[in-house]
Amino acid sequence: MSGTRTNEAKPKGPYHHGDLAGAALRVALSKLQVESFDALSMRKIAGTLGVTHGALYRHYKGKDALLEAIVTHGYRQLAADVADFAGGPEPFCRAYVRFALGNGPLYNLMMERLPVDRSLDLESSIRELIQIAVTTFGSDLEVKRKWAILHGGITLHRMGTLMKRDDEAAEDFLVQLAGY
Repeated sequence: MSGTRTNEAKPKGPYHHGDLAGAALRVALSKLQVESFDALSMRKIAGTLGVTHGALYRHYKGKDALLEAIVTHGYRQLAADVADFAGGPEPFCRAYVRFALGNGPLYNLMMERLPVDRSLDLESSIRELIQIAVTTFGSDLEVKRKWAILHGGITLHRMGTLMKRDDEAAEDFLVQLAGY
């Protein structure tokens, strides 16, 4: 057999999409909740959208470009979440922990798979988060200290290394560990 067909329903008639890049990003983020990034493929995403994988390549030059779009989206979302709670260090820390625990696969990509050659868009989204953090904590050194504590604690919690806690108890513990 020359090609494998899936049982996924494809739209009938010509496919017209106003924002294929955005739709592909949303599908990738959704799939990321149930499978690893390495298991994602441009073909799977295209199949879900009912387009050819070639159509996606007009928006993302490849999987690395899609990774960068996912990570950029993650940093923007995290910045928006903590900005909503920028009234002080404790609410910032809580928002950060909630984001990380509620978006595990996305958070992992953001922290572990940053592209080496970052676009200005990705750099801008990271700088936005850092600026909110500096405004909240007062100095670059304090931001690094809190980030290390929170990220390390989140990682240890998710690995089961810390005393077993549900996510809500882990949030309280990590915020206390950060000094609040």
